[in-house]
Amino acid sequence: MLKTYTHDEMRQIHFAYLGGDGEAGVLEDQFIRQFMEQRGERDYKKGRDGFHKFMTERPARQASDAKPVTEQKKYEAGVELDAVAKDLMKTRRVGYTAALKMAIVANPKLGAAYLGCDVSEIRTDGFEAVYGEALRSRNYGAIQNLGAIISALPKKSDGSVDAPQAVSTLANHVQLIRDAASEFIEAETQKRANRLSGGASGSPLTSENIERARAEIEKEFRPVVVARDSGRMTEAALRMMYGQFFK
Repeated sequence: MLKTYTHDEMRQIHFAYLGGDGEAGVLEDQFIRQFMEQRGERDYKKGRDGFHKFMTERPARQASDAKPVTEQKKYEAGVELDAVAKDLMKTRRVGYTAALKMAIVANPKLGAAYLGCDVSEIRTDGFEAVYGEALRSRNYGAIQNLGAIISALPKKSDGSVDAPQAVSTLANHVQLIRDAASEFIEAETQKRANRLSGGASGSPLTSENIERARAEIEKEFRPVVVARDSGRMTEAALRMMYGQFFK
């Protein structure tokens, strides 16, 4: 006997399918065919599009629970996701539909605005699933890898990255944040110690200069120190470490 799914269960399976879940894709196909049969639709593409629209609509009884998303925000999210998807088509050599799914799960806030669902309904490891392997294949340090994640995020109209979105995206990269912040502090400490020692033409580095430099840097870049120790990124730390991405 076939199981009967509630609207909420179907939505969860639908968004799991968008997130790349193969088993959910099998159920998604069954749902689409049932949807077509109920409406007398024979064109699979029209049936699929109609079903996807149906899945992005919350039942009337739940409408008061959802935060309203304006059509303008949906449009803006769609424009940004479209740009990401087109870039993924080139780098991953996939079709637009697959690239758009990747863009949605890699950018859950934009994906939620675009689909009209809650951000919790989109897989939490989406960015890692889409970009993780590519980042690990590069022989970069942590600070470069973290920068690569930030640079891949959708850009605002002025070309900068949205800082709150970057903080949200990086929330699951605790160890990478710690490592990148540590590399930043060490690099800045080295530069400060060199200046205190007179630079390349001055006297050799001394432990006193290194200790003094570290104390100054950790005071000056306190938000980065907090990120290093906690693994939690903040806007202040982001702007100190990657000021080129933010305006």
